Amino acid sequence: MTDIHSCSYYCDRPECTKAQRDELRAKYSALLDDYEKMANQAIFNNDFKHRLAEAIEKMPFGDTAASFAAFVRDFK
Repeated sequence: MTDIHSCSYYCDRPECTKAQRDELRAKYSALLDDYEKMANQAIFNNDFKHRLAEAIEKMPFGDTAASFAAFVRDFK
């Protein structure tokens, strides 16, 4: 007779526990990869904002350029 089994995360069968562990590990790895890509992109964007703000501050517009540079640095 065939055992029909509907598994959930409460199942304690060794083969189900292993399959669920592997599934969760794969999901975690994918999320971690996505996070690292986003974090690297944020570092790039912050560097670009800083360089742009420095270039703006060097423009010959006095306080206007300085305040716009501060806006660029704080822009989210």
